[in-house]
Amino acid sequence: MAKGTIESKDQIKFLPFAIQRFWNKVIQRDSGECWGWKGYIDRNGVSKFAIQKMPENIKIPLAASRVSYIFNIGDIPEGLHVLHTCDNPECTNPKHLFVGTHTDNVKDMDAKGRRGTTEGYSHSDKTRQKMSESARRRYARRA
Repeated sequence: MAKGTIESKDQIKFLPFAIQRFWNKVIQRDSGECWGWKGYIDRNGVSKFAIQKMPENIKIPLAASRVSYIFNIGDIPEGLHVLHTCDNPECTNPKHLFVGTHTDNVKDMDAKGRRGTTEGYSHSDKTRQKMSESARRRYARRA
């Protein structure tokens, strides 16, 4: 397993304030809608959450969707990615998340026409449109 990844709850230090901190950053909506993110969003529009990894006891940033998957669905099989049915990299709704290989992710992006580079960033205009307004403003400031 790579040092910067987390696949299970056993690898996360579950401090009550850390769990609460995560949920305070989630913008929950109806179960069918994307759940937004009030925390850090990287230049690719991916919501990030820093979490304590055990047993190394190091703090690492993870995609918030990965943390949501672990909290709500369960462990992520080693080597798999958390993908979005909604194609919104900011979304943390567990009903929109599923696991797959890197190849699955690339095929999914190709099928939905969202792979490519725009202005030096690794996601398409279609993906950017799905980002929340606040994420778009933050993204625009970096471009």
